[in-house]
Amino acid sequence: MNYVALFQDFDELLRIAEQGDHRNIDMLVRDIYGGNYEAHGLPEDLIASSFGKAARSTNDDIGNLIFLSFLFTLPYHTGRRFTA
Repeated sequence: MNYVALFQDFDELLRIAEQGDHRNIDMLVRDIYGGNYEAHGLPEDLIASSFGKAARSTNDDIGNLIFLSFLFTLPYHTGRRFTA
């Protein structure tokens, strides 16, 4: 399904994305290490894998969550590229 075609404009995409929680689609450090993430010097809410839970998601709102994750991913990785 072409989810982009479901939105009239970028503002609508932002409004829809605000209703979701990217932690339901992005894999976080705590999802990988459980309670032992501090031993690795990592914050528990750090995104370890963008869209990392997408394949296993049973969420009916998967399309909206993918857009929300994309909205987190794009500036995060762009910022990391220019600060590294």
